[in-house]
Amino acid sequence: MSAENAQEPGPAIGAATGILDLTVDATGADQRALARFNPYRSYHVATTLLARLGAGALAAFATVGFVVLTDPDVPLGLTLLSTGIFGGLFGIAAYRFAMERAWKHGIARDLAENPPSRLRADGHTLTMDNEEIGFHVRLSSVSRVAETKTHLVLFKRRTPFLAIPKTAFARPDDATAFARFLGRMIAPAGQTPYPPETRHE
Repeated sequence: MSAENAQEPGPAIGAATGILDLTVDATGADQRALARFNPYRSYHVATTLLARLGAGALAAFATVGFVVLTDPDVPLGLTLLSTGIFGGLFGIAAYRFAMERAWKHGIARDLAENPPSRLRADGHTLTMDNEEIGFHVRLSSVSRVAETKTHLVLFKRRTPFLAIPKTAFARPDDATAFARFLGRMIAPAGQTPYPPETRHE
């Protein structure tokens, strides 16, 4: 989400009291901020690595098989090993640049097509909507807030559900003020108070 604009709150209200009215655009940076705190991130990394290795192994076997079929007299050993390694590396590279790149470009295209969203909070409820979708959550249901160099990441239980870019706030200090407001709501409920974790991107 990159900032479009933000309304300046009055002196008696604002982010420090849970009042927000921001206009934001979804970007890949928001998705990356959420991914960094995803509790299943290790699982996703492992499955991605396994998929790459699988693509490499398949390409290696296919390459070796093709060489053996086209030249049955090819010497075994180092020649076939080097051929298999080359084929495997080619398979991994092809998977990364064909499959993974296409997937990332698809996400970026979908984000670019999303209309700007309006993010509002009244001290009790957080609402986000645009021309196509909308949702609202009670601020008291937020179980954790993490501040990075560029985002505030809000959680429900262990799952991050919203990354708010700091550039969307009218003033740089408003992001921290809103995080501290949420922290005061979280602490009495026995959750982790602000700041539970700070990560720099």
